[in-house]
Amino acid sequence: MSGFQFDRLSAVVIDDQEVVRGMVRGLLRKLGLASIELGKDVADGVSVIAQKRPDFVLLDINMPGRNGLELLRDVRAGLAQPIRRDLPIALLTGHTDQSIVGTALALDANAFIAKPVSAKQLGERIERMFTRPVPIREAAVYASLELPDFGLPLPPGALVNAGVLHKAPPAERAPAEVLKDLAALKAGDVLSRHLRGSSGHLLLAAGLALNASMIDRLSDLAELDETLANVWVAV
Repeated sequence: MSGFQFDRLSAVVIDDQEVVRGMVRGLLRKLGLASIELGKDVADGVSVIAQKRPDFVLLDINMPGRNGLELLRDVRAGLAQPIRRDLPIALLTGHTDQSIVGTALALDANAFIAKPVSAKQLGERIERMFTRPVPIREAAVYASLELPDFGLPLPPGALVNAGVLHKAPPAERAPAEVLKDLAALKAGDVLSRHLRGSSGHLLLAAGLALNASMIDRLSDLAELDETLANVWVAV
């Protein structure tokens, strides 16, 4: 990190596991944050956010009761007043279930942070949330999104705290496309094929023009699912 002023930021960490909350708070303090509040679940987190009005939130996805995606949707759809719709929210997760990840992308989560969290990863994601913000769309776009059922078993190939995943056999190369590493992608590149994760769920549809924030978040997710490390784009 280069000169980013973490000490000017305030955060709320929402996770149902006390050990995770404590660990993330410790990492944030090492980065220089002085104002760090904790929430043990969504209801508690909403109350803390409304009271403290933090600069950003670190939010666990899978929690008992209301989960992190429900809170993210409510915030983006303007249903969690007085919380502002464009509040930067990074998701803490070990999920590679693409129905969950795809929904989080559609809800414009600002970043994805893989568990167990490292100080380097955390600092990079926070800095990026403020230097490369995600554009927030109209409230109705988010309000209409359906959320996946967390009660369903994970699909084949989906792991929690993912390790190495088996890649599907590569499809035959089409003449007007090229396979690019995420690091080589540029804003404006257009997906030539549907982008699917290891479980087969659709994440992004063919024909989508990628912007910088989407490339950033795909890079986050590639840490959880290595099948996303390369994508087919039109040439």
